[in-house]
Amino acid sequence: MKVIGILTKPKFPNMKPTLTQLVAWLREHGKDVVLDPKAAAIIGRTASRYKGRIADRADMVLVLGGDGTMLNAARLVEKRSVPILGINMGGLGFLTEVGG
Repeated sequence: MKVIGILTKPKFPNMKPTLTQLVAWLREHGKDVVLDPKAAAIIGRTASRYKGRIADRADMVLVLGGDGTMLNAARLVEKRSVPILGINMGGLGFLTEVGG
């Protein structure tokens, strides 16, 4: 997987440091990162794609948020077989795989 898309729920308090570290780590490991406008704004970068177009380019989508953000990501990738990894940044998280 070369291109990693990232979708976020920007309201979570630890989002900026988590996203900054995640993007840096992915790039250090040779991954191209595709950010939606909200994710890009959090870390002061320019968006790579509009949220609805991330799945067109990404080989995988990382979701930083909760169940609602995860469901939104699932709708975005429904036409392509793109794996999604959910990272729970909120309280509950029945659909997200990993705690943030």
